Amino acid sequence: MRALVAIGLFLAVASLAVPMAYGIRLHVDGLLQAVLGSTLLVGCSALAFNGSRPVALPAHRAVPAVLATTAANAVTPAGIGGNLMMLRIHR
Repeated sequence: MRALVAIGLFLAVASLAVPMAYGIRLHVDGLLQAVLGSTLLVGCSALAFNGSRPVALPAHRAVPAVLATTAANAVTPAGIGGNLMMLRIHR
């Protein structure tokens, strides 16, 4: 699961580095809005994930699980990897 979180973080950094390499200027306020939106999305997803379990995970375990699932959905077709990861976590 740590490898998928690392891949997700790498993809996030690459999504910022590629436009900067081509000289595309980023607006700071738009970047802050995107970071805030992503943070809220991951936090709400972790809350929903804990709501679907009979025993809630601590936040330091639920958030990486959501990030790893998001990364798995990004690299597998039709979100199969994320579904399988959620199935494994719920077991």
